Amino acid sequence: MKKGLTRFLKGVLFFFLAVLVMGTLYEHGAQMYFNSKRPPQNEFCDINGVRTHFVKKGEGGPTVVFQSGLGGDYKIWEQIQDSVSKHTTTISYDRAGLMWSEGGAQTKTLESITSELEQLLEKTNCPKPYILVGHSLAGITLRPFVRDHQQDISAVIFADVSHPLQIKNASKELKKYLVVPPKWLVSVLMETGIARLYFSYKPFMTDLPLKHWMNKHVRDYFYKSYQTFLQEAVDDDPMFEQVEVITSFGDIPLTVITGGYPNGADFLGEKSLATEYLTLHRQQQKDLLNLSSHSKQVIAHNSGHYVPLQDPEVVIEAILEFVSR
Repeated sequence: MKKGLTRFLKGVLFFFLAVLVMGTLYEHGAQMYFNSKRPPQNEFCDINGVRTHFVKKGEGGPTVVFQSGLGGDYKIWEQIQDSVSKHTTTISYDRAGLMWSEGGAQTKTLESITSELEQLLEKTNCPKPYILVGHSLAGITLRPFVRDHQQDISAVIFADVSHPLQIKNASKELKKYLVVPPKWLVSVLMETGIARLYFSYKPFMTDLPLKHWMNKHVRDYFYKSYQTFLQEAVDDDPMFEQVEVITSFGDIPLTVITGGYPNGADFLGEKSLATEYLTLHRQQQKDLLNLSSHSKQVIAHNSGHYVPLQDPEVVIEAILEFVSR
């Protein structure tokens, strides 16, 4: 009986080890394949010794500058950038350590993110003035750039962006939902192919259908960004605190695009948490209007949090309003 149980446990252990080995081989084969799709060299520039990826399209001024949210890359702006670049210069990019940009999972600070953007715009010869367009965490990371370059900015457009007090004002229950998983666990899931398999059946962005091209993009390329994604999530608390003092953009025109969340916030699971999240979010989106003496709010009724993907026409219309001035 004891020997039989031992053989059974050895068999189970061997099976799981074999699955992990096959998953690891599959994952690294997939990474080799997707690495082969690296963009051309003319879409990279050196910033502080780091190869930074960008996509610049269009010509003339102003320059529309796109910045993505937590762990996001240039792809979220692709449809919007293609449309707007018919009218003016546009640039999107991957922050250090995300997607095609080098830099690893180093600590992220507002200073490093601002410096990176300053050098990118200079080295790519983007004509002034700038129209800044940000999503999610970019509502935090763009504030120092606006403060330091007010004379060079003709407009700011926020698409369902973060508010400096959104974490501080959340309940303990909601904060628990926002806890970052341990890096070692995510690394195991990524490197053994478990995460790739999981995201083949479950969407990474729950606001979007599983077959949406962005969910496929995340499934294919998340291995390139996950370490920096986790690092940005860890570093966002101090960044939120630091920008609390940046309370005014002066008279720079500001458009605050807020998702209408037609499906609520079901991604939170519990109804009470979803209600709290939406109530807090809507209050803070209105508070963002106080950043500028020339501000307005636009509701993207067809969108949840991912406005650039769910309701891109709203963002395009807001940008072109300032481009045509």
